[in-house]
Amino acid sequence: MKTRQLHEALASMAALPDFLGCALVDMQDGMVCHAVGTLAELEQVVSYSSDYWRLNQRNQPVFEGLGDLRVVVLMHLAGQITLSECGKRMLLVLVTRRLSAIDWERWKTDHTRLATLVNQL
Repeated sequence: MKTRQLHEALASMAALPDFLGCALVDMQDGMVCHAVGTLAELEQVVSYSSDYWRLNQRNQPVFEGLGDLRVVVLMHLAGQITLSECGKRMLLVLVTRRLSAIDWERWKTDHTRLATLVNQL
């Protein structure tokens, strides 16, 4: 039941304008748990992108003065990848067209909903 709701919530995000995909990735090992979107290599892109998060975690003493990591944004020529912690041990990874007008207020609402569902699994 919760898994279906999680998939539906991701599908709803992935259907937004300029979204190429979104996924939940295990922050410990980079395993893609759920992914929805139109990008051909979505699972590989989101799994490999999560390496940036884990790199920061491994090197935490270097970044300690900056505080806890909140969001990682990777800008490419044609797209943007956004990573953020989402519930216990999960990362929410969004792949969008570059310079698109993302409704970040909706993103926060959707993110909170997803984190709640993740924590209920």
